[in-house]
Amino acid sequence: MNEYEKKQEMKRSRFAELAKKNREEANKREKSAHQMLSMIPVGQPILVGHYSERRHRSDIRKIDNHMGKANEAAKKAEYYGQRADSVGECGISADDPDAIAKLKEKLAILESNQEYYKRVNKICKKLSIPSSERTANETKEKLIAAGLSENDAVRLLDYIRIAHYEKIVCYPPFYLTNRAAKIRSAKKRIDELEKRGYVPEHMGEESQIKKVFAGDGFKVIENRDINRIQFDFDKKPSEEVRKILKSNGFRWASSAGMWQRQLNGNGLYACRCVLNELKKIV
Repeated sequence: MNEYEKKQEMKRSRFAELAKKNREEANKREKSAHQMLSMIPVGQPILVGHYSERRHRSDIRKIDNHMGKANEAAKKAEYYGQRADSVGECGISADDPDAIAKLKEKLAILESNQEYYKRVNKICKKLSIPSSERTANETKEKLIAAGLSENDAVRLLDYIRIAHYEKIVCYPPFYLTNRAAKIRSAKKRIDELEKRGYVPEHMGEESQIKKVFAGDGFKVIENRDINRIQFDFDKKPSEEVRKILKSNGFRWASSAGMWQRQLNGNGLYACRCVLNELKKIV
């Protein structure tokens, strides 16, 4: 497990702990409300003017408060539970130091599947509708030889008989076009990450982690170690400057003490936009 994966696991654990804490709070509040409610006889109205009126009204307010808090905690528990489940489920992040290796592994699988679809479809297009059990068995054997499992081959032949198709088409065209788009996207991401990670030998060890550009009262840092492009100001920037940063996707990171966003093509473009805007107000 690399550092990024450890960080992701810590993030998942934090959300899971928050979900657990809020579920416990919701159960505690709900239990308190039911205990107080059990002390009031079913259907008992408030006896106006009776010595019990004040206590009765107070109990009702407390019950409402407990149920309201229980509902809020339950919603938070569900929210944090979903956040915990979603950690690491959004694809391969550029923050992951093993992103290139994982993308290449993903690309190999995509290309293998694409070749499989093409190979099966090529055989399927040459096959006619089986008119007899013998022909059906021959067709099934050819489909299995092309790479289909026996169950998939049988299911495909049954579907063709019911639909009265004139040709066997195993995978529709959109399977191939969608897969081809995913292959192009994976290759593009690999190319971008490899180019961004390239550092000439003469630049030295420190430059492999950071590139620093000094401006007027600030520095721009390409921090590949944490995959962030950062603005480091000598003092708190004005409201106008903060507005420019926010409009270009930069957010204040108290952990780093800088304004930053992910270091990718969009991040570099946003950085140039910020620099151009800053020139106008200097």
